[in-house]
Amino acid sequence: MAKDTIPNNPGIYSTIDEPELKPEPVKVDLRSARVVIVSKNIETALVSWDDDGKMRRGYVPLKSIVEGMVKESILEMAIPFGVDWSDFPELPVLEKDDLIEQLHRRGIWSVQDMRSNVQEVQAAIISIAGIALVKILEYANSKEA
Repeated sequence: MAKDTIPNNPGIYSTIDEPELKPEPVKVDLRSARVVIVSKNIETALVSWDDDGKMRRGYVPLKSIVEGMVKESILEMAIPFGVDWSDFPELPVLEKDDLIEQLHRRGIWSVQDMRSNVQEVQAAIISIAGIALVKILEYANSKEA
């Protein structure tokens, strides 16, 4: 504590115990992520970014984008874009019996058949994936309703 005393002029200066001021630590969010601007208008931008290996897309204030970077605290508050797939039911994409049936229908019975008819193997897998596609589209349509 500092004490100032000037005895010749006690009206202006007197003995004062000044409290020691300690500034409060200020939390500064220095963590930022690189974003790709998908679209923008006057005040907002639709951006996409990698969030620890998961792609995200959402709306942020346009002014929060600085040299292609946005603070993570802003991205955490981004208004999400697109269908929320997090509650999508588990979908068995490849049932073994379905694959066997589709392979046999396309003349794939042996390893040699697979090697010489790779396109037919792909077609068998795609036909099974078509069933999954129908379920995905039904789910997405239910989210728009």
